[in-house]
Amino acid sequence: MKQIAIIIAILIFSLSSFGQRELGIRPTATGGPLRFEQAVFDVQSYDVMVNADPATKTIAGTTVMTARIVIPTNVIQLDLDTPYTISKLTDGTSDLKYKFADGKIWIWFPMTRQVGEMITTSIT
Repeated sequence: MKQIAIIIAILIFSLSSFGQRELGIRPTATGGPLRFEQAVFDVQSYDVMVNADPATKTIAGTTVMTARIVIPTNVIQLDLDTPYTISKLTDGTSDLKYKFADGKIWIWFPMTRQVGEMITTSIT
């Protein structure tokens, strides 16, 4: 009887792993060790504004990130799911140079940012 209970427990635990399977392709791979461009800043806040339009089946919005620099840098990296596109990326006043590929956004600042400086990015 004890062996049957153990087999049932193993079966239940193994079946739960199938319930966690991914359907389709995962847009971004998050988690794991940070890249240098991700470790140079400490996010203080995100302000997310979203406009979902069921009639056209579209989502649009802007995310404003405020962060503190912890290692001097002129480039940072953020994640963004691959189905989305970027129409504008600024520091709140000026456009910033960026590259969006494979679910990652590299953002370059015109000057190296120093430890303790606050940065803002606004991504539409």
